[in-house]
Amino acid sequence: RADQAAKAAGTHAGFRFFRPRTIIYLSALAITAIVMVTALVLRPGIGLSVLHDRAPLFVKLADGNLRNGYMVKIINKSQAQVTFELSTVGLPHAVLAETDENLGPADQLGLPVKADSVGTFHVFVSAEPPVFQDGSAPIDFVLRDTTTGEVTTYHSVFMGPNTGGKH
Repeated sequence: RADQAAKAAGTHAGFRFFRPRTIIYLSALAITAIVMVTALVLRPGIGLSVLHDRAPLFVKLADGNLRNGYMVKIINKSQAQVTFELSTVGLPHAVLAETDENLGPADQLGLPVKADSVGTFHVFVSAEPPVFQDGSAPIDFVLRDTTTGEVTTYHSVFMGPNTGGKH
């Protein structure tokens, strides 16, 4: 409209780049960019997922201990290969083993994961039968990045026979 009025009056209306609508759009774009960069910078460098094997839930070993199997997925978001240290908490004298990498038996495993990828490991946890509540006992998997020291924990269960809370 201003351009039409200026032409009718025989003058030329100048171009205004910074109109209120332009300022609103630029502000929204800047806020979005700041939020995305902040989320990228603050994202955790590692991720851990643990899935209990479904069949069999547990195996009774010849020495009387129980063994459970878990599929452990470790997400390495760094740009270099990292060896992660996996251990457990909550199950006394637990022993871990990973057959594909020929690791263990040990109280902690060093699991290598390539840069910017997901490492998948089949981990076995063996321990003396704990006191079970409804056939399971809590166990935490603790993953530590050996280069940065960053730690994450995954809560799971160690399965066994349903003893009704008796050993």
